[in-house]
This record gives sequence, C-alpha cells and structure tokens, in this order.
Amino acid sequence: MKYKKPRQKLIKKLEKQNKAKFEIEVYEKYGNKCFCGLSATEIHHYIPVSVCLGMRYFVPNGVPICRKCHSLLKFNQGSEIDAKIILTRGENWLKDILTKRDYWSQNKITNKLKFLEDRLED
Repeated sequence: MKYKKPRQKLIKKLEKQNKAKFEIEVYEKYGNKCFCGLSATEIHHYIPVSVCLGMRYFVPNGVPICRKCHSLLKFNQGSEIDAKIILTRGENWLKDILTKRDYWSQNKITNKLKFLEDRLED
C-alpha cells in the first residue's frame, strides 16, 4: 500500500504539467481573446472533462474565454457563445472533435499515469 502515495503525488505533478502545457498550446493556437472581445482568462473545454476525460488535454477542445462567458456556458446560458465557437472553428472542427470524443468514450483511460506521461511526450 505504500506505493500509492508516491504514485498519487506523481499523478498530481503530471496533471499540473499537462494543464500548463495544454493552456500554453491553446493560447498559442487560438489567441487570448474571448468571443465577446475581452481578454481570455480561462480555457473552456468544449467537450466537458466530466463527459470525456480523454478530451482534457486535447488542444482543439480548448477555447480561450473570459470568466463571464465561461460562467454562462457552465450554467447552460451560453448558447450564443457556443454558436460563435462553432461558427469560428467551423463544421469540420466540430465533426473532428465529436469523432475524438467518441473515440475516447469507447477507449477508456485505464492507466492514468501512462496517459499523462504520454501526453507530455507529444
């Protein structure tokens, strides 16, 4: 049982590193402006992590967004913002991201440590 604590610490460390890498990559790819025109302060996961853990660090799933718009999306009041995301990114993006979601839904992450380590190597 002693091995679990160091493993949990390592997983937390890798999650933090993956989050930082993900945020940098999203801002580099999509800029730091929200759809409302304000500066983005957060990254919204278009496919929520609660729905599909495999999408957590998938860069096309990240949307730079301001806190106000993010709150609207989280409380299902952001249909206009959602439409802007799809309009800006395009129908092909939406098809690709839904395909990726379906893949991860069928191929569950069985080894979280390996998943996190592999993601950092990309």
